[in-house]
Amino acid sequence: MPEKTEETVLLEGHRPPLRGDRKKNAAAAPLAPAPVERKKRIRRTREEMAAAIAEKEARMRAQMESGLKVLAEKRERLLQTPEMKKKQEKALKRFEAALQSISPGWSHEHFVAAVHRAVGSSNPDELFAEGVALLERYGRPRRGRRERLA
Repeated sequence: MPEKTEETVLLEGHRPPLRGDRKKNAAAAPLAPAPVERKKRIRRTREEMAAAIAEKEARMRAQMESGLKVLAEKRERLLQTPEMKKKQEKALKRFEAALQSISPGWSHEHFVAAVHRAVGSSNPDELFAEGVALLERYGRPRRGRRERLA
């Protein structure tokens, strides 16, 4: 059998034999692992931890509020049936008719100013009762034939 050389050993997949200086070191004690650098622990005070908890609570509240808004919108869409839409449109038409008959020359700006004054100076219950009476008086459609607008 031929003598094994370094080349034949490498070809066979074995480790090459140790050289002289390696043999001496191999017999010695194994090397100690290099020291591992660890991150120093950052200690937080009670106030910092409390602040972090408060921030987390605020984030969670914001997420919950946005989720509740989405659910409320879904509920509103589900409850809005064709009958409800029809009632709302009818009420809007009555409102517009009452506005035009009470003050035909006013624009949106006039109405906003009037509402602002009313909110600041009156009792809401009295305003509501007066509004119901005015809608009954001016918001009803007129009976009979109507004139054509040219």
